[in-house]
Amino acid sequence: LVSEIMETVGVALYTELMGSQSYGFPMHRTPIYRKRELAEAALTCFEQSIEVVGTVEERTSKEERSVIWDLFLMVGKCHEKIASTLQREAFPPGHDVKGDGTQKMRRYETHMKKALAAYSSSVSQAKEAEKEGGLIAEENGGSTHGAWEAVYRLHASRLKCLIAAVNRKEDERELAELEALRL
Repeated sequence: LVSEIMETVGVALYTELMGSQSYGFPMHRTPIYRKRELAEAALTCFEQSIEVVGTVEERTSKEERSVIWDLFLMVGKCHEKIASTLQREAFPPGHDVKGDGTQKMRRYETHMKKALAAYSSSVSQAKEAEKEGGLIAEENGGSTHGAWEAVYRLHASRLKCLIAAVNRKEDERELAELEALRL
């Protein structure tokens, strides 16, 4: 029950985020900082829902194993939304190499990596559920594409990273392209 409540609250927050408008007087677009707040709150709800459901090893029934793929999908979507609010983030001085030879990451890259990892987990969980016959297509709302939706999100997000990189200012484009290739 707790998992379902957390998922429902997460969906409500994500739905508000997708509207991107603040209703009331005067009606206006949702500011970027508010979008990030909503995405972070929804992310927390989805992560808590996954934690309550338990790890893969702890899930025993087919039904328990089939419900988690969409939670991972939503975690990925939340990380991607957070990253989109950080897309214009400047590359910090010394971004290309730290003193120890490792890459410094912008918060954008950190969240996109987490999004892609969540989408990858979603794909593997959905494929496992499809094999077991436990993935049920939603007829009323939601997606009916099963594992393909997660595969699509994974590749569409990679494409968005590449497009965002080539749209950067010339003096930042090389760093942005290297960042996109790391993703």
